[in-house]
Amino acid sequence: MADVQFRLFNFPDDLPALVNLKNDYFKTYQIERVTDEEKQRQLLSYPAHKPNHDNYVATLNNELIGHIWVWQQTEARSVFDLHVHPNWTRQGIGTELVKWAIERSRQQGSQHLDSQVNVEHSIDIHFLHKQGLRPLGTYLSMELPVTVSLPEYQWSDNYYVKTYAEVDDISLYTQAMNGSYNDLWGHMVNVSEAFIAQSLTYYQPESIFLLFDAKDAIVGMGRILCDVENAKYVVDAPGIFPQHRSASLYRAILLHSLHVLRNQAKQPTNITMDSWGDFDYTVDLFWSLGFIVNKHILGFRYYL
Repeated sequence: MADVQFRLFNFPDDLPALVNLKNDYFKTYQIERVTDEEKQRQLLSYPAHKPNHDNYVATLNNELIGHIWVWQQTEARSVFDLHVHPNWTRQGIGTELVKWAIERSRQQGSQHLDSQVNVEHSIDIHFLHKQGLRPLGTYLSMELPVTVSLPEYQWSDNYYVKTYAEVDDISLYTQAMNGSYNDLWGHMVNVSEAFIAQSLTYYQPESIFLLFDAKDAIVGMGRILCDVENAKYVVDAPGIFPQHRSASLYRAILLHSLHVLRNQAKQPTNITMDSWGDFDYTVDLFWSLGFIVNKHILGFRYYL
């Protein structure tokens, strides 16, 4: 590795080389993905991400053979994404890039650094263990086939749902997000009302379901996306405040969301859902309703 050079990413001049590196990586490891300069430009333009300070590369003879991307997702957490060219694995390049990412995360003031890897990629899991990262939680990308029949459900006397369109209170919506997901891995924590307001450009007010208890206190939420034009039908994994969590309540809010989504769709269709850090009994619920797994990712964390 004597001739390998390490330096900060040069944005946007390094974009073509980064595209070549990633596409070679995807092709070699049979990952069904192709990128281009515009996609990488968008990725490196995330809020609060600084392309020329938060990316580090390895080069050999002016060829980019390694890249790591660090993003401070919250005040406490930074995340990284690493690619080393298949011809240059097991040369210590990934280790050097991760060392830089750890130091960069410390500079950002984060408390920990996270990454994710497919559960089937045992080599990548072993690599993260060697770098000092430890298993944290599970991410699941799932799909509910159109052929699955949904059971009916019934709310207990202790809970009820209103849409955001009915409530129209960004403070309650923010409380619902923070109270439901703050303690679950993979979710942003202590998000602001301004940040939550941005989601209203993605989720329609009538497609956000706020869950209340018998005392009219906010205790959870669910969301759906019904994009008929682009044939995109998504249900959010429901969120419930810790003191109210139960398998039956998760089941009710999820079934409520699924029934509304199917009613909004103009024709029968598959529904997708992502799950971050959910508990075993919640995941068991997904299976029992007929969801199938498309992708299973493990989250890892380095404590700074």
